[in-house]
Formats: sequence, structure tokens, C-alpha cells
Amino acid sequence: MDAATSPEDEVDARLALVELYLRAGRAQDAVACAQIAASCRPDGQTYAALCSAFLAAGDIAKAETAALTAVEKDTLSAEAHLALARVLRAQARPDEALKETNRALELNPYLVEGLELAGALREAAGDFEKCAGFLQKALELNPWNAQLHHRLSEILGPKLGDRAGADQHLKEYAELERMRTEAAQ
Repeated sequence: MDAATSPEDEVDARLALVELYLRAGRAQDAVACAQIAASCRPDGQTYAALCSAFLAAGDIAKAETAALTAVEKDTLSAEAHLALARVLRAQARPDEALKETNRALELNPYLVEGLELAGALREAAGDFEKCAGFLQKALELNPWNAQLHHRLSEILGPKLGDRAGADQHLKEYAELERMRTEAAQ
């Protein structure tokens, strides 16, 4: 069978398209691709992607169904638990969202998106020390994320009084943004 027509390659291509559509703000296109992926390979990964697409489209009820299905299909999928955590956050259920985020991080401690969500949940709860810790761990794994540097600077300076740390992350943010702008030209 030709690799370009392999069902598994089709699913992987659809999942990549979901990510691209989400980044481009094309939620309905992301939903359509994720639905095809989930119908071809109904597992935790595809249903987690479907959840993300439904969340981006503003359909929390369908996102919840997709997230619960993702966890049911693969209880050991960090992405599935993270998808459920995002739904719980959208439903204003922060304690449950943090529990699912922690489960995702137990399953995959290198999940940058999980560390970011844990930081956001801790920030919303007013626990700025733990928020900063999660964001710093995320930056250790992805030091090229300008927005993470910016978020961390906003926690370190105003919330924790660490002006030097905040200034360093603002410099990193500015440099990464400069590089991105130059690359786009």
C-alpha cells in the first residue's frame, strides 16, 4: 500500500491539520478534520484533538463528550486527561481541572501544554509561587516560547517581586519576538 494512502498516515495528516487550523483560528475546519481522524482511528489522541477543536469552536458540551471519550478510550493518555482538564477549566471547575492536569503530568511530565495549564490554574487560584514553578519547567522544555517568557515575567515581577527574574524573561521575550519578526520578513 502506498504510504500516502495509508489509513494511519491519513489520521496523522488530519491531526496535523487540526493543529494548523486551530493556530489559524479556523475552528470549524479543525472540527471537521478531527471528526474524520476520530472516525478512522477512535482513540485517546484523536478524541483529545476533537475536544480541542470543539473547545475552539465554543461547543463545550461536545468538547466534554469528546474529552470523556478520549479518557475512556485511553486512560493512560496524558493528552486525553489534558483535554478533560481544559474542558473542566472552561466549565469553571478549577479544582477538578487541576486534578486532571496533574494526572496528565503524572503520565507525561514533559507535556509543555500541561505545565502551562497547571501554571494558569495556579495563577487563577492566587498561588503565584507554584504558577512560576510550572512555567519555569515549561520553559526548560521549550525555551523558544516567547509567550511563556512573557507570562513568567508577569508573574515574577508584579506578583512575586523578582524584578531581576522578570527583566531577564522580558529580554528573552523581546529577543525571540525580534527573531520571529525578522524570520517573517
